[in-house]
Amino acid sequence: MLREPLIDGHGRRIADVRVSVTDRCNFRCQYCMPAEGLPWLNRDALLSYEEIERLVRLLSAMGVHDVRLTGGEPLVRRELWRLVEKLSALEDVHDLSLTTNGYLLERQVGDLVRAGLRRVNVSLDALAPDRFFQLTRRDSLKQVLEGLAAAQQHPELMLGVDGVHRGHDRAELPDAELRNHPLGACGQHERDAVASPYAKGREGDGRGVAQLVQSAP
Repeated sequence: MLREPLIDGHGRRIADVRVSVTDRCNFRCQYCMPAEGLPWLNRDALLSYEEIERLVRLLSAMGVHDVRLTGGEPLVRRELWRLVEKLSALEDVHDLSLTTNGYLLERQVGDLVRAGLRRVNVSLDALAPDRFFQLTRRDSLKQVLEGLAAAQQHPELMLGVDGVHRGHDRAELPDAELRNHPLGACGQHERDAVASPYAKGREGDGRGVAQLVQSAP
């Protein structure tokens, strides 16, 4: 059933929504939270997958057709593929995507794709292991790159890498578009507002993410 569209304060139709499925994260990025973490919500305070499905169903009937799953780190929520399966089955959801730090992607990407996920953005702020550790307080670059490589084995999945880079961080990136992108200071931009070399690249040749994975130290 069609409902009245959602309109923002400037009279524009709202067409996309981010759904935070958890406040928990397995990284402790310097620009995001303190090293000791934050007080997490009790699990019973989170919406169930059924409640999220109902909410997205209502929003999609109001013209909100693009849904992005976020966190915290969404892949720490148990059996996230179950939610993806529910949302991908909704007729009025036209684009369902996921933003992740990539640490748990290798073990989950198969289930997510089978459930209907077709787009993933991996947040990767450094390719040098020491710089990655400095930013995230986790020695996990290897696992993130393995997650990217595993995701590339699914040709139906559009895969992107984004991040917030400053100064010497940009020199680590092999893609000239990312190196030269005028990002400014960390925290000035929403994470999705940065240049992203998609797996299929501009030419559909698969060079974007592959180049990042292969160039890591």
